[in-house]
Amino acid sequence: MKTQKQRIFSILAILSLVVILSFIFVACNSKGDQSSEKPDMEATEIYKSVDPSVAFLLVQKKDGSYASGSGFFIDSHGTLVTNYHVIEDGIKCAVQMKNGNIVEVKTVVSYDEDADLAILATKVANTKPITESKSLPQVGETVYAIGYPEAFKLGIASSTFTSGIVSSYRTMDGNEYIQSTVNITHGNSGGVLINKKGDVVGITSSGITYGDIDYMNLSIPISKIHNLAVQSNEPLDVVTARHYPVYATFYAHDLVFDEQELVYEDTAHYPGTVQKEGYTFDGWYADKAFTQEWDFSTQITKDTAIFAKLDPIYFSLNLDLNGGVWESNNPGDKYYIKNCEKALPIPKKTGYMFEGWTDSNGNYIDNYPSYSNARTLTLTANWVELTFQLNDDGTATVTACDKSKSNIVIQATYRGHKVTSIAPSAFADCKSLQSVTISENISSIGSYAFDNCTSLTSIVIPDSVITIGSYAFSGCSSLESLTIPFVRAKAGVTGSSTYQYLLGSLFGTSSYTGGVATTQKNYVSSTSWTTSTSYYIPSSLKSVTVTGGYIPRGAFENCNNITNITLGDDVTTIGEFAFRDCDSLTSVTIGNNVTTIGSFAFFSCTSLTSITIPDSVTSIGGSAFRDCDSLTSITIPDSVTSIGDYAFYGCAKLKTVFYAGTEEQWKAIAIGSNNSSLTSANRYYYSEERPTTTGNYWHYDEDGVTPVIWE
Repeated sequence: MKTQKQRIFSILAILSLVVILSFIFVACNSKGDQSSEKPDMEATEIYKSVDPSVAFLLVQKKDGSYASGSGFFIDSHGTLVTNYHVIEDGIKCAVQMKNGNIVEVKTVVSYDEDADLAILATKVANTKPITESKSLPQVGETVYAIGYPEAFKLGIASSTFTSGIVSSYRTMDGNEYIQSTVNITHGNSGGVLINKKGDVVGITSSGITYGDIDYMNLSIPISKIHNLAVQSNEPLDVVTARHYPVYATFYAHDLVFDEQELVYEDTAHYPGTVQKEGYTFDGWYADKAFTQEWDFSTQITKDTAIFAKLDPIYFSLNLDLNGGVWESNNPGDKYYIKNCEKALPIPKKTGYMFEGWTDSNGNYIDNYPSYSNARTLTLTANWVELTFQLNDDGTATVTACDKSKSNIVIQATYRGHKVTSIAPSAFADCKSLQSVTISENISSIGSYAFDNCTSLTSIVIPDSVITIGSYAFSGCSSLESLTIPFVRAKAGVTGSSTYQYLLGSLFGTSSYTGGVATTQKNYVSSTSWTTSTSYYIPSSLKSVTVTGGYIPRGAFENCNNITNITLGDDVTTIGEFAFRDCDSLTSVTIGNNVTTIGSFAFFSCTSLTSITIPDSVTSIGGSAFRDCDSLTSITIPDSVTSIGDYAFYGCAKLKTVFYAGTEEQWKAIAIGSNNSSLTSANRYYYSEERPTTTGNYWHYDEDGVTPVIWE
C-alpha cells in the first residue's frame, strides 16, 4: 500500500503532467489555427519541413523479440507520439532521429489501448515539433505520409515519403479513421499523414484490422491525441508489466504450498502456517537461506518466490565406535527426520570389518528409526574379521576377509544367524593367513576357498562340513598339516559309489611354486579307472588326518611327500590302492572303527616300518602291505578273520608279527609274506622250540597263546 507521502507525490506528478500536456496541446492547436491561412506547399518542401519531426522507433519486447515503428515529436522537449501497438509488450524503446542520433525513451507519459495512441517522453531536447492541422482534409484531397516502413527488417533506418488521396472516413469499434490511398505498411505505424500545407492531419496506423480485413491505409485523426489523459508517466517496462499478472509462490521444502495471482504492485496475503511432521514452522522468508523475513506489505512487481522456514526436531545420537574411527561420514551427535529410516553410517577399523550396530539389548540396528519411533539412539559398533552375506534361508555365508590378517577365527554366528558356509574364493590370495579356525556350524566350503593362501601352514576342517569344493586349497604352498572329515567333495562316499574322490582334487591341476605334480587315477567305479590326472600337491604337506567316512580307492596314491596318516574313529573302510606308492609314509594310525583294509591299500609304502591294526578290522585284502620292504613288525588283532593272498608279499624285513590267528591264517601270512621263488629257509614254520637251522619260524609267546616270529 502507498503511504500518504507517496500519494501526495503521485498527485503532484499527475497535475504537473496535466499542465505539460495542456501546454503541448495548446501549442499544437495554436499552430493548427494558422493552417487554413497557409499556402499549399510543394511535395519536396513538405518532406523537408516535416521529416525532421519524424523518428524511427525500435522496441525490445517482453519475450525478447524486436519490433519497429515510427513516431513524431509534438514539442521541443522530446515528447513523441506513436501508436500504442508499436510499444505494446515493450520493455525498452530506442528512438533514432533524422540526424542519426539515438536516444532512449524515459517514460510513457500516457496511452490509450483502444485508441491505439501513446505519448512518450525521451531523453533529448530541442526537437522540432510537427504542426497540427486544425481541420481534416476533404475526400479526394491529396495527402502525404512520412514513416519508416519495415526499416528494422530491411536494415535501413531512413524515412520514406509517399502520397495519395483521402479515400473515405470510417468509424470502426467506436474509433474514427482517415482512409487514403497512401501506401501505409508495417513500420509506418506511428508516422504522420500530412496535408498540402505541411500540417499533420493524422497518425498512420498500419496495424489496425477489422474482422478478417487488414486495413493497411488507415490513419487516426491528429486531434485524437487531445483525448489522452495523463494516466502513466512510468517506464515502458512498468507499463507492460501492468498488463500481466504477477505471482507470489510460497514454497515449503521445495514443494508449492500456495500460489497467489496478483496485479502489479499488489501485496501477497498471508498463506497460513506449514504443518510438517518432524519440523517446527518458523515463518516465511524472502530467500532460501532464511536471512530476511518476508514483509507482507511489500508491493510485488514480478514473479516472487517466498520460502517457509522449517526447523527440524533433533534427537540425540550416541554412537560407540568400539575402537573404530570415522572417515568422512561423521554423523555428529544428533539426527532428525531427514535421516529417519535411512541406513546408519559405517565407521572403519584397521584389520576389521564392520558387522553392524547393536543396541543395549544386543539387537542389530541397521537404519535410523522411523519418525514415529524417533528417540535418543545409543548404539555400539561391532567388528569382525570377515565379510558375510545373509542367505534367504536365514543362514550366513563367509564371503571375504581382511587380507592382512595372519590368524582368523570363523565365528559361529553373524548377527544372530548361523554361519554355515564359506563362499568360493572367500579367502583367495590371503597370503598373510597362517591359520584359520572353522566353527562347527560350517557345512560347506566352496571351490578355491583358500586358493593361493601361501602362508597357511595348517587347517582343521570340522566334521560338520559335508561338502568341499574343487581346488579348495590350490596354491597353498606352505601347508604342512591337513585335517579333513572325508577325502574331498562330499561325505557319504562308499566303495560302491559311482565316483571316487582323490586327495589331489583338493589342490587342483595348476602348477605353482612348491607344488609337486602327483599322478592319481580317476576312478569312476569301485573296480576300474579310466584316466589319470596330474594334481599339484604342496611338497610341504607331511601330515593328513581323515576323521571319518570311507577312504576312497586310490585316494592318496603317489602322495610321496606325506609322512604321517591318521584315520579317525569314524573312518570305516580303507579302500583299494588307498595309499599305493606313498613312498615317504612312515607312520599310519588307523581308527578303532575301520573294518576293512582293501587290496593293495598300502602297496609299496616302502618307508613304512611298523603298523598296528585295531581290533575292529575283520579283513585284510590281498597284497594290502605288499612290497612294504621296510616293514619290520605288525600287530594283527584276533578280530581279523580274513587275510588275502600276498597281503605281506615282499615284506622281507618283517620280523615280528603279533597275531592270534589259526594255523591256516598263519600259513596265509607265511605264504603272503614271501616270494614264491625263495627257498624254504625263508618261510615261516610252526615250532614250539627255537630251531637250530636258519630261517624264520613262528612259535607261541611266553603267554603260551600268542604266536610270534622267531628272529
